[in-house]
Amino acid sequence: MFLSAAGGWPSTTAGCATNTKIELATNKENLYVLDFDGAGATEHAEWVVAMPSDYDGGTITATFYWTNANSNTNVCTWGIAATAWGDTDNIDGTAFSADVTVDDANTASATNKLLKSAATSAVTIANSPSAGDLVDFRVTRDSAGGNDNLTTDARLIGVMIGYTRS
Repeated sequence: MFLSAAGGWPSTTAGCATNTKIELATNKENLYVLDFDGAGATEHAEWVVAMPSDYDGGTITATFYWTNANSNTNVCTWGIAATAWGDTDNIDGTAFSADVTVDDANTASATNKLLKSAATSAVTIANSPSAGDLVDFRVTRDSAGGNDNLTTDARLIGVMIGYTRS
């Protein structure tokens, strides 16, 4: 399942920039991106998605698709957390799971390259999700901590969510 930047939004508290459509100069490709600051901030974006009917209720993984307007080999650290709501659940009753992170290096060969991270390790969605439940996915970039040393905006294109089918 792919979470496109076009369908995500900045969290109200410590949110990234609003999703923006960009056009690349040479061939005029258009993409929606969510810009996450590289100035030592922690920023978040969210998506609410109904899980597919064949989702087995287990852990998920996340792979981040992103780009950057600079050419260097600095590292961006992406994280993901999630919580689920089933029928009659209190929407504000469960906190997000712990962030699970993955590092991905920018490329020095040119600007605006598509960058694809490795998959995160297993993410346990809070509140015991099952097929058809709504899940609030929260993506984080913590440019102030960990291995993140990319000092410019990281432009998130989207996140591929891997899950096991029942």
